[in-house]
Amino acid sequence: MLFERIGAMGLSQFLSFIYLAYGKVWIVYHTISALFTNYSPDYRCKIPPIDHTQLYPNLTELDSLNYTTKYDAEQQKYDFCSRYGYNTSSCVNGSLSCVDTSLPTIPCDRGYKYNTSVMKSTAVTKYDLICDRLFLNSLSTAMFFLGMAVASIVFGNLADNIGRLKALILGQFLFIAGSVGSIFSVNVTMYITTRFILSLGNHGSEIVLTVYASELTTSKTRTLFLGVINVGGIIGQLILSGVAYFWRTDFALLLVAVLGAAPFAILAFIVNESPRWLLVNNKTDQAKKVIKRMGRLNGVTLKDEDFDNAKIPCEPNKIGQEMEGKRLKRKSFIALFKTREMSKIVLLLSLNWFACIFVYYGITLNAGAISGDIFLNTVLNVSMETTAYVLIILTMDRFGRRKLLASSHLIAGFGLVVSMTITLIHPNEGTIPVGKIFAFIAKFGISFAFGIVYQYTNELFPTELRSNGLGLCTTAARTSAIFAPFLIDLQQMFRWLPNTIFGAIAIIAGFSTFLLPDTVGMNLLENEEEANYFYKNWRSMGNKRVEEKKSAIYVVNETFEMNEAELQ
Repeated sequence: MLFERIGAMGLSQFLSFIYLAYGKVWIVYHTISALFTNYSPDYRCKIPPIDHTQLYPNLTELDSLNYTTKYDAEQQKYDFCSRYGYNTSSCVNGSLSCVDTSLPTIPCDRGYKYNTSVMKSTAVTKYDLICDRLFLNSLSTAMFFLGMAVASIVFGNLADNIGRLKALILGQFLFIAGSVGSIFSVNVTMYITTRFILSLGNHGSEIVLTVYASELTTSKTRTLFLGVINVGGIIGQLILSGVAYFWRTDFALLLVAVLGAAPFAILAFIVNESPRWLLVNNKTDQAKKVIKRMGRLNGVTLKDEDFDNAKIPCEPNKIGQEMEGKRLKRKSFIALFKTREMSKIVLLLSLNWFACIFVYYGITLNAGAISGDIFLNTVLNVSMETTAYVLIILTMDRFGRRKLLASSHLIAGFGLVVSMTITLIHPNEGTIPVGKIFAFIAKFGISFAFGIVYQYTNELFPTELRSNGLGLCTTAARTSAIFAPFLIDLQQMFRWLPNTIFGAIAIIAGFSTFLLPDTVGMNLLENEEEANYFYKNWRSMGNKRVEEKKSAIYVVNETFEMNEAELQ
């Protein structure tokens, strides 16, 4: 009632959501920045005399490659991690008499020469994360995703206990500190450690931002405002591609992230705390000040009777007692496996989440392997993602969740397999664009699936188990993200393998989705009895359904996002 009184779409909310959308820009910017900061260019062993263009002005790069690197005719590729074992110090005065390609190869003993046409410097070139150190590149990305997984657990509790803004400030502090540490890392151990820290803060900030945004307006406008904030993520991806294109160094990419995030972190000290969090935690006087301030910005003056009519502040201990009671009644995730029907739903949804995150990040982080320009590919990927999100809004309630989710997985899976097959079997100028088109179709499909699965999961779990169900499914998702970069590395040996596995998992997830009941047009399930009846019969219990009570507060998910039925 209070939010209806001050207005759900006034100047106060507009300024708040501009601030949050700005923060989303830099959160998403850094989430996928590894595409460029950890970009692995072409390379070969460095041979100082032969690489000296003044001593050997007539040597082309191909000549230098053939004089230094063994070619495997059977596998049709060079062994870039070794060189012919002749004495390079005897190569003087532009003479090639020192070259002896009959000698056995030895590991690169003078470092590596990198192709800097795409990126001038990256973490890979700085720490030589190739050959026998290739796993360290994947490890740094895996630690980044591990930081996201830890943040999912830690920052939800922090935001609920110390407040949204304090948790947000802490997340931004960790992000900026980790980013600065990455910029000035002196070795790969320091780099990997700081990647974990910045990921912890970055994703922690994203969790708090989402919860905070959902609490600033009413249920009628919440979807719209959250959608506006997500536009910030699209802008972040475009900015990332632009910065990478014009500066082409990991230093510039990280520096821009720090400078961009700094205003968001500083403004967190002066923006309002979530009034709902203040009310729930019995901070009534502070809540009144915040709500009055929001009202003034919206051109509305609140009186004491407005707060009296809202009932909540009149009995400050009541909410705390109700919330405490709700928390005590929360069930363990073990309850998800009490019945065969619910266990089946859990496993099928976990497979969907695993496939969504695994394939989504696999395609995003592997944009450099798609035929063509990596910068243009990134922009095209973003356009596919944007198109998918718009179509979800237009089609999900019309065609249902199950059919759209299954179809989107299958589109992604077959798109990847076809793209891989075309570029592998017939790699020529005519087929490369066709392969690229199917790769972008795959990105569209998995983005579509990613946009559906969150809402579908909410609708398939009952209220009393929804937070546990979501937590279990997202755990599967974060686990898959950790393994994605290691799989991408396998394309160094088996170019066809990563997309084949990504595609196969998407196809399996697609066909398995047909085993799920559709929830289109249904009210949310409330308890286990309703849920198990629905799982068995694929229809709701009708008049047996327990209707939502007014003014009730439910704990929705692990991030403690509050859905207050009539509190607005």
